[in-house]
Amino acid sequence: MKRQKTIYTNTNEPGSFSYYVENIKENIEHEEDVLADDVDEVKDEFVNDWPKYDSEWDNGNRGMFEYWNYFRWILNAAFIGCPTFVVTWIFIGLNIFESIAWNRVWANGNIFLISKTFYLIVQSLMLLPLIFEIDVYLRHMKFFRFISLFFAVLYNTLYFSVFGIWWY
Repeated sequence: MKRQKTIYTNTNEPGSFSYYVENIKENIEHEEDVLADDVDEVKDEFVNDWPKYDSEWDNGNRGMFEYWNYFRWILNAAFIGCPTFVVTWIFIGLNIFESIAWNRVWANGNIFLISKTFYLIVQSLMLLPLIFEIDVYLRHMKFFRFISLFFAVLYNTLYFSVFGIWWY
C-alpha cells in the first residue's frame, strides 16, 4: 500500500496554526489589552475596597457590638495582623540565622533545609494578605490560596509522618 504525502496548506482560517502565526502581533496586542484591563480592575478594587469610615457615624447611641463591627478591620489589623506580621518575620529571621550559623550555610546546600526555608517564606507571604483581610486577595487569589492549603497539608502530613516513624 502506498503512503500518501500530507500536504499542509495555508488556510488562514480562524483556529488554524497559520492564522495565529500570521496574526501573532494582533493576538499579543489583544492579550496586552486584556491584561491591562485586568490590572486596572484589580487596582480599582484595591483602592475602592478599603473600609470607609464616616466621621458623622459616631453621633448617636451605639452598642459595643456595633462599634466592633464598624471598626473590625482596624481592630483586626492592630490586634491580629500586626503582631502576626512581626512574629512571622522574627521566626523567618531566626530560621535563616539558624540555617546559616548553626547548620553551616544550610548544611552545604542540603535541599531539605533550603526547601524548608523557601516554603516558610512563601507561606508567610501568602499569609499576610489573608490575615489583613485584603479583599482583592480574598476574591481573586482563590487558586493560589488552595495551592497554599494543599502544600500546608502535605508538609504537615510529611512532617508528622517522619516524626511518628522516628518516635516509634
